[in-house]
Amino acid sequence: VWGTPTGAPGTGQIEVVVDNRFDAERIKLVYFEYDYYAPPGTEFSTEIVPSLGSTVQNVDGFGIDLGNGWRKDIVTLEIHPQPAFETLFFYFSTDGSNAVAVDNIKLETFCVLAGPLPCPGDANCDGQVDFGDINAFVAALVDGVYCDGTGANADVDGNGSVGFEDINPFVALLTQNPLPIPCP
Repeated sequence: VWGTPTGAPGTGQIEVVVDNRFDAERIKLVYFEYDYYAPPGTEFSTEIVPSLGSTVQNVDGFGIDLGNGWRKDIVTLEIHPQPAFETLFFYFSTDGSNAVAVDNIKLETFCVLAGPLPCPGDANCDGQVDFGDINAFVAALVDGVYCDGTGANADVDGNGSVGFEDINPFVALLTQNPLPIPCP
């Protein structure tokens, strides 16, 4: 993964190339960082456009005001890439004809997430959510035993960890939906 400013100066575009030669189902860019300038008082927006139709999800992020119109964004993105070199184009724009400058592009960490997408509630990893998941959910909660190796399927509330706060969403999933619920 690497990123460079592209286009004419002031166009506010970053090109990020994701090498997916191993056909990963998911790739996570963690702490993708860049600085940009937008004149004070302007509305600023970012659009991420994959070249080959991959999907991109902004998992987390925050911005820091560096002063004099400069800001730093630090984001975490999850990409579901096509099996090829994927290019993500980040287009930065403001509410007028003001130029946007981009600088200091850094990628602190990236990781390849192999395997299927998480399926919250499918605690036994059989591809569906049903009453057969109850024992595996209890094992994940009490003993930290995860069929998927990460706990993502037992993290029903989606807060990034498995704990007692997952119990009510798990029970609601089983009692308020027609079963079985197929995983994506």
